[in-house]
Amino acid sequence: MTTLARGTVYGTLMNFRGELEALGPKMNEAPYKAPPNAPVLYVKPANTGARTAP
Repeated sequence: MTTLARGTVYGTLMNFRGELEALGPKMNEAPYKAPPNAPVLYVKPANTGARTAP
């Protein structure tokens, strides 16, 4: 019997100051016109989990 974990896989983007600095002035261009002031999260699709062979 194989047990698969269930749930949502998520993570953070631009989590380090260096990542934000690398984007530099592009953060102030349209459509955002300002750097983020809260964490930026992403959600992976449902098919992200690896399945084991029976």
